[in-house]
Amino acid sequence: MAHETGSWIYFTAQHPTARSPFVHYSSPRFRREGRRDVEKITNDFSALYSRLVAARRQDAQELHSKLITLRKEMEEKERLLAEKEATLERYRLEVGELN
Repeated sequence: MAHETGSWIYFTAQHPTARSPFVHYSSPRFRREGRRDVEKITNDFSALYSRLVAARRQDAQELHSKLITLRKEMEEKERLLAEKEATLERYRLEVGELN
């Protein structure tokens, strides 16, 4: 399309979990007529994608920490519930012995 129409085309893409740099394409006309701008745009996108990936990683780490905390809280509450159920069962047995 860029060759057929002579358009200025610039395209970038980055998958959030990719381990390789982002992909980008700039049309021959865009590279020829706006070389410095294409380089700047490419560098800007590189920095942007780096920040986005870092933010996503930080979000994942925060969620993981919250998950660990909630699991510990749940385990503690399950332990307390088991204790209370055992106490309740003991009371039921005692009441049953009285009747």
